[in-house]
This record gives sequence, C-alpha cells and structure tokens, in this order.
Amino acid sequence: MDEPLAQTEAAKPLPIEELFRKARNTRSGSKDPMGTKGARVTSYVTLPGRYCVLMPNVEHVAYPGESRKEETREQLKAIASELKPAGFGIIMRTASEDASAEEIRRDLEFLLLVWRTSSERKIR
Repeated sequence: MDEPLAQTEAAKPLPIEELFRKARNTRSGSKDPMGTKGARVTSYVTLPGRYCVLMPNVEHVAYPGESRKEETREQLKAIASELKPAGFGIIMRTASEDASAEEIRRDLEFLLLVWRTSSERKIR
C-alpha cells in the first residue's frame, strides 16, 4: 500500500512531475507567461471517455462546436442534460454524434466508476 504523500516527503520539495506521477487521471494544463504575469497551471481533473469527457466538481456542459447538423447538436444537448450527474460537468466529444444515448450512458457510467474508485483510493 502506498504511503500518504506527507509521510514520504523528504526535506526537499518534490518536482511537480514526481507528485503527479501516479495520478493518471489528473490532467493539468498550463498557459505561457504573458507580460508581467507568470505561467499559470490549472488542476482541473478530467476523465476522457470515448464519447464524452467527465469533469468532476465543474458544473458545465459543452458540445461539439462543429456539429454536422443542428438537429444532432440538439439531440446531444438533450442526452447530456438527462445524463449529467450533479456536481459534474460533461464535454460531449465529436464521436458522440454517431453514438446512441445508451452508448453515451455506458461511457459516462464507466467514467463515474473510474472517478469513484480513484476518489476512494485517495481517501484511504
């Protein structure tokens, strides 16, 4: 069993790459320095699936910007609104345009399972 981070830290601080080495579901983005402001790092967690991307702790829903048909976009909006769990955001991927509501639901359920499993491991 892995020791908690606080118990494994040495006297010197660890580089960020080492801290996130095992966190495979963590995705950090960054922006280059602009003017007098330094670089920015975000720590939003995203879990990418085949048809959607799950964003824990973010209340946001996004759809493919370049949908082939407006009707398809409206269908994706309805599916996402119906399936989106409270406390999560969803990005509908372009691949979801050709998927059934059932396929999208299964993809989302899998991502939720991954999130819950990761969260439980973090707590232990």
